[in-house]
Amino acid sequence: MLARIIDFVLSKTFLIIISILVMSIFIKNIWINILLSGLITIFLSIIFKLLENKIPRKMHYRAFEVHCTIKGNSYLKELLEKAFSKYNLTTENDNLIGSINDKNFIIVPNVKFSNIGMDEVIKINKNYQKDYDKIYLVSKPIDRKVQMIINTYTKKIKHINLKTVYKLLKRKNLLEKNNVEVIKREKLGTNIIHFIFTRANAKRFFLVGTLLLIMAILLPFRTYYMTIGIINIVLAIICLIRGNTDISYNKLGIFGDKEKENNQEEIRNTSKK
Repeated sequence: MLARIIDFVLSKTFLIIISILVMSIFIKNIWINILLSGLITIFLSIIFKLLENKIPRKMHYRAFEVHCTIKGNSYLKELLEKAFSKYNLTTENDNLIGSINDKNFIIVPNVKFSNIGMDEVIKINKNYQKDYDKIYLVSKPIDRKVQMIINTYTKKIKHINLKTVYKLLKRKNLLEKNNVEVIKREKLGTNIIHFIFTRANAKRFFLVGTLLLIMAILLPFRTYYMTIGIINIVLAIICLIRGNTDISYNKLGIFGDKEKENNQEEIRNTSKK
């Protein structure tokens, strides 16, 4: 609930600030500027709402997490089998088995209400380490101590956060509306906020803000440059607070970004030739 409120406030604040800055070029009266900017913000919000209704409904992450937990690992296995269909995976119970460049891997879904424990990680490693070069353990976020065990003692296990799987399935359009499976639709405004306020954009906002503050010292229109510069610095701070750092392909293996995945394939094909 708090996240929704923050997203709502940030999105509307962002729109009204942009509107005020643009309108200040044409209108000098601050009260008329604020009034028109408010009307523009309301108008754009209505437009976003109308566009949102035309966007295909997708399962929200929280709904996806609950679905996987209730339906069991077989449900997640079926989705992953579709996502990685090009690998011609075989199934073993609720696990998926495949091979890349003569190196075998196994995907082990383990999603439940409680977090996965050390005993389970050690058991999975013991069961599969001899037969597979890579073990993808898919589960909800794990405890730091469990992650330490994985990093230190189980070199073949690569933990994959369920949220990473959600993003993968979303990219491949495998979470489209399906009967009662839609619990909540993605918000267009929230998607825009997620797109803008990422850690990758923080340095851009900070750089622009710094340059504008320097320009405020050297050039006329000091107030104008100072205001926009401070706004950019504030946006950079927001990015650092709520942005999500992208995880590289090398850390996620086959669960990485689609384009990077394709690039890896092209490199492998080139090296074979």
